[in-house]
Amino acid sequence: MGDTGEEDVAARDPRIARRPIKPTKAMVLAHELHHADYRDWCDHCRAGKGVAHQHKNSVNESDEAEFSIDYAFMTKEGQVELERNMEEKDKVGACPVLVGSDHRSKAIWAMVVNEKGPTESAVKWLVSKLDQAGCRGTKVVLKSDQEESIVALKKAVAIKRQAQTVSIESPVRDSQANGNAERAVRTWAAQMRTMRHHLEHRLQHKIPIFSALMTWLVSWSAEVICRYRIQANGRTSYENITGHKGLQPIAIFGERVMFKFTTDKNNRRKMETEWDHGYFLGVNPGTTEYLIGTSVDVYSCATMRRLEEDKAFDTAVIKELDMHYRDYVIQGARSSPAEVRLPATGSPVADPEGVQPVPRRAKLNPGDFMRHGYTVGCPGCEQLQLASPNRKNHTEECRKRMETALSKTSDGQERLGRAKDRLDVRVAEVGQAEIDKETKDNVEPVTETAAKEQKMEDEEDVAELFQTIDGDFDDAPELQRGPQRYDMSPRASMAKRRSDNDDMDDDATDKRLRPRSPTVSYRSDQDSGFMDDGNLNGLDEIDRKILSAAILNVDITEVYSPERVARIAKKFGLVAGSSMDLTNGWDFNREDHKR
Repeated sequence: MGDTGEEDVAARDPRIARRPIKPTKAMVLAHELHHADYRDWCDHCRAGKGVAHQHKNSVNESDEAEFSIDYAFMTKEGQVELERNMEEKDKVGACPVLVGSDHRSKAIWAMVVNEKGPTESAVKWLVSKLDQAGCRGTKVVLKSDQEESIVALKKAVAIKRQAQTVSIESPVRDSQANGNAERAVRTWAAQMRTMRHHLEHRLQHKIPIFSALMTWLVSWSAEVICRYRIQANGRTSYENITGHKGLQPIAIFGERVMFKFTTDKNNRRKMETEWDHGYFLGVNPGTTEYLIGTSVDVYSCATMRRLEEDKAFDTAVIKELDMHYRDYVIQGARSSPAEVRLPATGSPVADPEGVQPVPRRAKLNPGDFMRHGYTVGCPGCEQLQLASPNRKNHTEECRKRMETALSKTSDGQERLGRAKDRLDVRVAEVGQAEIDKETKDNVEPVTETAAKEQKMEDEEDVAELFQTIDGDFDDAPELQRGPQRYDMSPRASMAKRRSDNDDMDDDATDKRLRPRSPTVSYRSDQDSGFMDDGNLNGLDEIDRKILSAAILNVDITEVYSPERVARIAKKFGLVAGSSMDLTNGWDFNREDHKR
């Protein structure tokens, strides 16, 4: 037989592995800023994204605003896992991360949380991301699994948004139903690993997962995907949402830079520099300002300058940066440093006055809101709807609405009345305190010598009065005055309040008589004749002295009342007069007591 023609057999050509091209210096400098695109010549991309292949995502044809959220965990070893793929023992010591994705724009968000559930920072952050996606006040759909904590988070977001929010939960044990969230977690995790690997290479130091710097890296790595990764339509997610490319110059995450404080037009410090050193942490997507971290605070600025290569990276950033990203979500960033004014040397520092108690306003019960509804946008109403143990104050608008509703019910009127009484008492106390303060400032201090002389004069006047009535004062029948009587026994005199234009004789005995009991009464008809209220001619000398002592030295008198207001008046330095009531012997149904 002849040749079999083996030379004519065709062979299938193998696929040739792609050899990385040698990048130019300009390509390296541009790529290492964010590592948003996978480059096979980049060691950090291969370390972080080597297991993933580039592919084009299909275009989302749905016009409805849909968002998926899920929790992931960063382990101590630096791995990122979905919660459903972890056992409970693996979650111990892991750092929870809330990851979200926008189905339309393909935007991805991520934030480290201190705990799962509707925390203040998580709710505020997620609401702001929905607003930045162009969904402020419009209907959105939030998708997640059926985990209790994430369902509670969606409920809190729906209350906070003040707009229609549809919540959809995937079936139990069906991970494919929430595939968008899983893809978002994988994409973000690859980007975060790449940027972390690059930064640790620059710093020559590992970044702890619970450090403040790591919380910023988690969020900025997701923001990099939104701002710089091109989608199937040839535009980035940031460009799809805002219509702007957002190509302002940036630096490598964690790089040490110089930045310029925003000038305060009301407090220009022309003799001080407006520049300082800090660490680049990202860009605010709402204002496109740089976020710069320092050992003091996180600042928002519009101007930043990079340093030389040998000065650009410092391991001190791990320890100096103290503010976590979740704290920034709640507090925001400063635009200028806080002005500190030290006290003058040797000047005494006054102790702060104690906080004065404020009368409690009418209590608003949860049942009141169940009957009259919740106020949209009120923090207190939001906490009630979430059944949260952490209560917050209601806004003035909410309280005014509820008080108007309560005023239409008998129970509400009673509560509002008690609150008004508490306020009136407090106002009276504050006003009296101011009067006492002014009076105290105007009264001249009484020396010890003057006080002794005054005491001797008072004792002499009382002794003279005893001689006048020729006997013991307690046995004088003409001084028996109804249920109570005056006691003129000697005692230390009270400080007198004198006005500058007082033209009365200081030696007059009727100005120094002080009744031990403040109650004044008249004798019965059997003991004395009828006395006209407008005629004082019928009074003898002793009656005139007693009446003068009662009139000239009494600030307040109670009628139809026991000693109640008078007791409070004494606490404010007032001289209490009579307290006439049935409880202490006065009966104004009797003619002799009326007189």
